[in-house]
Amino acid sequence: MLIKNKIQFYVFFTLLVTLFYSQTFSSVHAVGPAGIPPWPSIFSGDVTVDGVPAEDGLKVVGTIDDYVSNPVYTKNGRISGLTVGGPTSAYFGKDIRFLLEDVVYADQVPRYLNVAVPSNTPITLTFPAIPLPTATPLPTSTPLPTAVPAVIAPVVPTPVLPTPIPTTVPIGPTDIGPLIFSGNVIVSGGANVEGFEISASFSDFPTTYPSVIDADLKYHNLVIDTDDDDRLHDGAEITFYLNGPGIDPVNSLKSNITATYSQTSDVISILDLVFVPSSPLKIPEPAKEEEVFLKFTPTPTNIPIPPTATVVTLPTAEPVEDEQNESSAACNKPVGNVSLFTGMGNIMTMVGPLLFFIAYRRVRKFWD
Repeated sequence: MLIKNKIQFYVFFTLLVTLFYSQTFSSVHAVGPAGIPPWPSIFSGDVTVDGVPAEDGLKVVGTIDDYVSNPVYTKNGRISGLTVGGPTSAYFGKDIRFLLEDVVYADQVPRYLNVAVPSNTPITLTFPAIPLPTATPLPTSTPLPTAVPAVIAPVVPTPVLPTPIPTTVPIGPTDIGPLIFSGNVIVSGGANVEGFEISASFSDFPTTYPSVIDADLKYHNLVIDTDDDDRLHDGAEITFYLNGPGIDPVNSLKSNITATYSQTSDVISILDLVFVPSSPLKIPEPAKEEEVFLKFTPTPTNIPIPPTATVVTLPTAEPVEDEQNESSAACNKPVGNVSLFTGMGNIMTMVGPLLFFIAYRRVRKFWD
């Protein structure tokens, strides 16, 4: 029965620990760091409209309920880098619907999933035909009535409205999407820049979240992206900066390594950054606790000085011969009264070995 209860206890404890870690893992990956949105889903692939490849310049967006992504435009019958991501984890598990020219939806409806690392997902989108706008008929001219004297008034011609010319969407690069950089940080002179920050900018557009350098002198997950149309920044140079104690925050240390904001097949890139300061970086030392010594100053007190004693010289007494004989008496000389504890100690000194021997014999007999 005891073994059975132990087995049941270990099974219950294992299930409890597994449930606890599963809940903790799911909550950490679902919510993410405070203030940082979840990873988006990135789609690329062929686009067909009414059974034929889509013409260039058609706008495609991804929607999740009330969320609408940045648009991308078709080129050579394809889209590339359509980034769809809800602002919070509440959008996980909901349908992603693709909208063409704000009119028709694609037949494909994937779900928005929680991923550890964003990746480019291939997809083929099929849209029905885009309905043509209904033509508005022009108003017909009405003949004027004849005047009372039989005089025919001139017919006023009806002005003909000009036919509107459709506005074409400029064809450019597709949505570039977020670029993520990680790598080593190398500073000339070997300065320890642990805890410093790496930031970047392109087209005067700074990064939202800088990356903190860890103990291995590496930076991680520096996200480069923009909220407006990425086509306006295609080909822009990305500049990286080092910020930290002892560095002017206005004139941050600029890296010799740069990158280009353009379409790439790799979402995450490894890029080592090199910084060459004009003078060696002075890393501030941590403040040391000052030792405080308390100096004790004694308070002077008025001590009364006793009067000088008068020395009186007494005559020297002659030694008594009987007292010298008593001081050299034998050991049986009476020593006077002693205390109770002294007497008990003397008794235990005499009978202690005997009591120890008797106790030893009884213990030996008991064990034998």
